[in-house]
Formats: sequence, C-alpha cells, structure tokens
Amino acid sequence: MANETNNYKLPKPEADDFYDISEYNKTMDLLDESLNDLDKKKLDKNGDASAAVTQFEQEVLREDIESGETLSVTHGKIKKWFSEMKDVAFSGKAKDIVPDAAHRFVTDTEKNDWNGKVSASGGDVSETVIGTLETIDTKYPVPSAGETTKVFMGKVGKFMEDIRPLNTHITVYVSTTGSDLTGDGTETNPYQTIQHAIDILPKDLGGHVATINIAAGTYTESPQIIGYYNGELRIYGPAVKSTGSISCKIVGNFLATRCFYIEIKYVEVINTKVTSFNILQCTELNIQYIKSITASQDPGITVVGVKRFYIDQTEVSNRNVGILFDNSVGWIAAISGSNNGIGIASEWASSVTILGNISIGYNENQFVSNLGGQFIQSNGSQIAYLTSSGLSCTWGTLLGGYSRHGNLNVAMVSITLNVTVTSDLTAGQIYRISGFPSLSFSNSGIAVASSLPREMGYCVMINNVIELSPSNNIVAGRGFGLSVTYFTNQ
Repeated sequence: MANETNNYKLPKPEADDFYDISEYNKTMDLLDESLNDLDKKKLDKNGDASAAVTQFEQEVLREDIESGETLSVTHGKIKKWFSEMKDVAFSGKAKDIVPDAAHRFVTDTEKNDWNGKVSASGGDVSETVIGTLETIDTKYPVPSAGETTKVFMGKVGKFMEDIRPLNTHITVYVSTTGSDLTGDGTETNPYQTIQHAIDILPKDLGGHVATINIAAGTYTESPQIIGYYNGELRIYGPAVKSTGSISCKIVGNFLATRCFYIEIKYVEVINTKVTSFNILQCTELNIQYIKSITASQDPGITVVGVKRFYIDQTEVSNRNVGILFDNSVGWIAAISGSNNGIGIASEWASSVTILGNISIGYNENQFVSNLGGQFIQSNGSQIAYLTSSGLSCTWGTLLGGYSRHGNLNVAMVSITLNVTVTSDLTAGQIYRISGFPSLSFSNSGIAVASSLPREMGYCVMINNVIELSPSNNIVAGRGFGLSVTYFTNQ
C-alpha cells in the first residue's frame, strides 16, 4: 500500500490491492489514538480549562472585550488593562496614589484648618483673604443679603470712599464738552454734568470749600444737592456783572436740602413747571446773580427752614410768587423782576431784612407777610402788606398791614386796614373788629381813625376790639379805611 491520508498518514489500499486485515487494524489504532488526543485538547462548554494554553500579545489601546473574539484577542486586551493599573487599584488605599501639584489629597492639618472656617451657622474668617473686590460705580452703595463676598465688600469699600471727608479745598470743572465717563473734573478734562460733579464730592467736606465751576452753555438737568456738611459747597457759572449777561443756563431746577453752606452764583434756570431754586433745611444760603424769568405757577425761589440767607443781584419774573420765605431768617438786596403775582412773601415766622432797592412785584403786592412772617427795613422799621393772623370780623373782609418806626425804647406801630363791607351796616348798630394788640395804659397810647369820619359816628378801641357804629346805613360792597396807632415803649 503506497497511498496514505494527508493529515494522519493512514494507509490507503489501491484499487487492485488485496484487502489486508492487519492494515485495517493498524488504521483503526491510529484513528483511536488521534481521537483520544483530540478529546484531551478540546474545551467543552462546561469543561476544564486549567491546562489550556493560549498564545497572545498585549493590545495597543485599552478597549472593552467583546463576545465572539478569539482568546488571544481577549487576553491581549486584558493584559493592556492590567498593565496600566496602579497600585491603588489592587490595594484600595489612598496611600498608593501618586499626587501632583494639581491633584492631591487634603492633609489632616488642612482639614482641621478648613473645619474652623466660617459656615452658614458661624465660624472664623479672620484669616480669609478676598483676592479681588467687585468694581462698584454707584454712589453710596448699600450691601444686600445674598451677594457674593467680593460684591458685598466692594460696596462697603466704595461707600467708605464716598463718605471720606475732604482733606483740602477742591475745585471741579464742568463743561458741555466734557465727559462723566472719561473726565476727571480738571479744567482740561472736565465732567459733562453738574450732578456728576456734585456726586463725586464726599458728604463730609472736612471743613473745606468745594467749588464747582460750570462753563458757559446750556445744561438740561436738575441738580440735587443733598446732605453736604462741615464745609462750603459753591456752584458758579462764568462771572458776570448783571443778570442780563448770564451765560450758564440750566434747563431744569436746583434742589438743595440738609446742607451746611450753599452758594450759587451766575446761573439762570429755565423751566415752566416747578420752582427754579428750592432751598430746604440748610444752615446758610448765599445766592447772587441768578435769574428765573420763565412763566410758572410756582415760586421762582423757595427758601424753607434756612437759618441764615443772603440773596443779592437776583432777577425773578412771571411767577405767582417771586421769592417765598418760610421759617427762614436773612437779608435780600438788589432784587428785580416783573409780572409776579406777589413779589416777596414772608411766611411762618420768617424775618426778611431789606437792604437796598427791591422792585420785583406789583406795587400792592411787592411784599406780603402772613402767618407771623415779617419784613424789616435797613433802618430798623418793620413793614407788612397783609395782616398777620388774629384780626377778624363777621361783616367784612380785612386787607392791610402794619409798620413800626423807632426802637425798643420809643416806637410807633400803625395798623392800617382796608375794610370791604360784605353785609349791610345799619345806622346806630355796633359792629366789632377783634384781635388787635392790647397794651396797658401805663406805657402806651392808642389812636383810632376812620376814613369816613362823617358817616362813622362812633369808632373806638376797647381792650383789643374796635367798636364801630355808623351814623348812616352803609351798603355791602362799600369800602373804607381804618387806622390804629400805638405809641409804646414795649
């Protein structure tokens, strides 16, 4: 038998060979041995792989093993994963991790330090450092709950900066060509608005003078000056010699309140809706060369609760009241204007001393006092053009005033009234006007006179009441004058 199988070399008889049983048995023995070897090498599904041997190489990339792969591929992937595992993967202990500057564990000392820091319920921030503060542009900012530390402390810092007092006199410049963003308030780099120049000043002027110089031009704004103390705040337009040449014009109004000393010069305010200059609760006010001539139903200048004022070289026109004083004391001089319903009103215990010429309202309403307000001439005499509260009657209306001449030792006070009859007066009846001052006979004398001596048969002062009795009937609408003169050393 010359022929054999390719793999296991089993004898193959030729077609013309005689069948030899020994050859057949030999072939069966070879098959049995080969099959036995295969049984030993194969791995059943539930077989024992303890003696199985595989050949493989480590994979280049870490990849997941997948179903259907050969053992060599699977083992190569597993080797890649295990080769890159660190000690900590096998020990499970943090000590086997190799830290670097960016990735490390916290030490016990650090943990103890952090545990002592502030929390929602309290803690120690004495060593906490704030790297940067938020930039705050708002004037006098107020911190709020819920803000970050950098914003909260940024507001605190800005507030402290704003209230820091001046340590020297300061002059700030404003021009229509300036800038509130890039300007620094110098003459060569001015601010653009008056309000911004005011706002950059601390409330505490530190006993110094803060001057705001405004260049010629028109400014559409309403500056507010609130709460400046311990020094003088002066606001000047370009200097002029008359109100007719003022070149600094404000389209709006000025408000100053709760300030120590305010001085405004060389400014014209143009508005038709509100008071041009409203000065409230200030210690001292100085106004010179200012102008307010646009028509409005509000006063041109209102001075309320000012302890000492001086108003000079000022023009006010076309207002219901030119200048209104309320609970204030001071001096006025060289006031001019026209078409004011009332020129100057002194109310609520104001005392206005007149220096020089005043021509601001209609003749009969040039000066009006009410509710205890008074005017005092530079020579010491006191005048008023409306009766203060106190005089009254049931049958007519009273309009008039009083004047005082002399000094505290010897004085003459005259009360002159224009009485308009509102109800017919019957001859022989007694009619009364009450509320006059009553002085003792030991230090005074009182004279009463009527402009109708023939028609008023009886006219006399009894205590603080004038009694009148007409000799003829006087019809409603008729008017007459009454004069009461006191000679007194009170």
